[in-house]
Amino acid sequence: MKRPACYAPWSHLNVDAGGEMRPCCICRLKIKAKTLEEGWNSPEMKAFRVRMLNGEMPPEYCDHCIDPRRTWIYAKSFDYDVAKGDAAEQVLLKTKPDGETLFVPVSIDLRTHLCNLKCRTCSGFASSAMRSERKKHDIPIQIYRETELSDLHLSDLTVANQTFVESAKKFYWAGGEPFMSPLHWEVLDYLIKTNNTKAFMFYSTNATFPGKTLERAIEALSHFPKVELAFSLDGDGEYSDYVRSGSSIDEIWENIRILKARLPHAKFSVDTTITNCGILSLEGLIQKCVEHDLLWTGHLLNRWDYNCYLGEKMLRKEVFDSHLDAALKIATHPESIKSLNFIKSSYSHLPVTEADYVESERYEKIRGMEGFFKEKIVPFT
Repeated sequence: MKRPACYAPWSHLNVDAGGEMRPCCICRLKIKAKTLEEGWNSPEMKAFRVRMLNGEMPPEYCDHCIDPRRTWIYAKSFDYDVAKGDAAEQVLLKTKPDGETLFVPVSIDLRTHLCNLKCRTCSGFASSAMRSERKKHDIPIQIYRETELSDLHLSDLTVANQTFVESAKKFYWAGGEPFMSPLHWEVLDYLIKTNNTKAFMFYSTNATFPGKTLERAIEALSHFPKVELAFSLDGDGEYSDYVRSGSSIDEIWENIRILKARLPHAKFSVDTTITNCGILSLEGLIQKCVEHDLLWTGHLLNRWDYNCYLGEKMLRKEVFDSHLDAALKIATHPESIKSLNFIKSSYSHLPVTEADYVESERYEKIRGMEGFFKEKIVPFT
């Protein structure tokens, strides 16, 4: 029996920071709905499933997975969730001709646009604090890559039928800052109340725990046997505080220490968006990760007009390489070493431009640390 082109529409549901739903985070299909259930069997999702059952991976939505240059097809990651034994037959039996399915998602990826930080790498799409800043200082909407986004959009999203979340085996919480999401707390409180805590809870968090949510998070997550927190840290010392505006790296490390002590069953890691600040403070960050027994990985910066001055490739090659080499001598985990080698191999020089000065000064005037770019970064370019 022919299998669907991808199992994501039967196993996974992603809700982005704007409250739009899709089968996975890289799919371009966008669904507006008031509840998770409504989006799951919406007309758009049903039509999408029909095309998948016909062996088609819609090019207007799935261009990432059908790109022949890709070495990894993202669609394969959903095979494990559904593709067991007679999976293709079960998909047909539990899916109506119009695409409505009796399956419920095995994994749910819930993002929020609520965030207390104004990271210089980020955009107003994923940070409510940045949108407030944009409005206060009358910064053009295009600069923040911000769409028409309501602060109530995802906050109003709820779960109409609790069996929907009871069936999920994995929740991926990200943002924004997931510990600010009302929906996140609604789901956790319900699962704890009903003693249904077997699901794997994965977080991508800034580790600041705004609104004194650290104790609440520890208490809630102690009920779940499978928990992993990936901390978004983009440097060390003053370089971290510069990039992740509104945070204190010292307070973050203290929060991490408390979490590791109070949640011994959980897994922890650090993920870094690579910037010039991250490279210039990379040894200190890697050293702290080793001391705290944290897996470190990094990914390259998506460079836009508003964060162009953070580009790691504007650093001189000898500066870039020296910091990567120093970090490689400290790193112990194979995945960390692999990530560092990839970052080192990605280098191609980009000169400092007038736009870099303009954009850095714009945000330094608003957020403080004036002159940091010229004094702490430019000398190494």
